[in-house]
Amino acid sequence: MQRLDEAHANQQFLERWRQGETLHVDGITFASGRVVLLSTATVSEHGEPKCVASPLADSTIASVLSRNPDAWVAITPMTATLDWEPEVRICCGEGAMGNEGFIAATSADLRTPIWVLFSTCSNPFTELRRAGADILADAGYDQTWRIPFANPERFTIVNGGPMANDPRTLARPIRAALAGGGQLTDAERAGVENGSDALLDGFISIERDQGLSTVDAICATMALLQSVMEKEPVAGGVLMARLYPIASRECHHEVCDAIELWLDQVRSRHLANLIRQLASDPTDADLARRYDEWARRIEGRT
Repeated sequence: MQRLDEAHANQQFLERWRQGETLHVDGITFASGRVVLLSTATVSEHGEPKCVASPLADSTIASVLSRNPDAWVAITPMTATLDWEPEVRICCGEGAMGNEGFIAATSADLRTPIWVLFSTCSNPFTELRRAGADILADAGYDQTWRIPFANPERFTIVNGGPMANDPRTLARPIRAALAGGGQLTDAERAGVENGSDALLDGFISIERDQGLSTVDAICATMALLQSVMEKEPVAGGVLMARLYPIASRECHHEVCDAIELWLDQVRSRHLANLIRQLASDPTDADLARRYDEWARRIEGRT
């Protein structure tokens, strides 16, 4: 096996993209050369086929091409695109086979990829919408992929068509489990730890559905999280960290101060790592610095 030069491999990725191709692996390929390989499968749920996918391992474009120089696949973009930032656009489409699909973040002219997610199990991605910092991409099997733009490997797949786009759908089962006073299941805990800001949006929306103002809904959500810190300190802590910028935007300083106090009591290297992941989002430098400081303080107590 001949090892490829990484710069040459990364340039191939750019050139192949401009020729209408991308790396033919289940994974997320970044322009930097990083590849997050995905474990994907089509399974049956209640007699209906569904795509399941999750991050598997880290690799590089050079490593993939060293083992298979022909690991490229033709892609066909759909007409649907999504303007993300002045210089960034999201596009989607299908691969060479009917079961394949892709989503890509690119330059505004679509010629330079930032990252490309490719799946052999998703079916084509056909529609794109924005939900805060997340991309919503409709695929086959009546599923929607929710992909954080800044950390696409933290995607989730939601079943259920239009309701999949409602943050309440994500939040309702986890909120019910927390409110019940018991411990979360492994799946619910993973949903909290690997979820996005949409989860907190859902919590607050559920409170507002009961007639509360936004500020009171934030208070009610904080009260719920405080009540679970003894049994679920990691889940409660990461949700508090996500609640902080929402409370800050509403100038709810009491909730912000309470979050700081609670996180100053937790001893968990795992929570520190999760909060450090939040700090990797470059869209708010001040918030990223705060998250990083919390992570260092929590880690220092372990």
